[in-house]
Amino acid sequence: MKYKLLIGILLSLISSTVFSEPTVPRVISAIEIQGADGTVMLKTPEAWGTSCAGTPVDTVYFDKSSVVAYDAMLSMVLSAYMAHKKVRFYGGCNAAKGNNFYSGTYLIISEN
Repeated sequence: MKYKLLIGILLSLISSTVFSEPTVPRVISAIEIQGADGTVMLKTPEAWGTSCAGTPVDTVYFDKSSVVAYDAMLSMVLSAYMAHKKVRFYGGCNAAKGNNFYSGTYLIISEN
């Protein structure tokens, strides 16, 4: 019983991002930035390779309230877009935005 409690406590302390389903690496085809709150929305020709409530995700987004390093992440996204590099996100679904929106909080840029 003590071990189950200890494991439960440790798992609750680990960020949920570690357990989130990442997107598939994709090349960004469109970037939208909403001026009112700074939300950045990213599109690709295909879905991002993950789903929210069974619906394929077609938009990854991040904003100033969900990403501490917002400016750095925006800079990386713009650089990847200009260089046609693939981008992979970790994060999670946000039911408030809809089932096809994925909140990206961690970013990896790669060749493939």
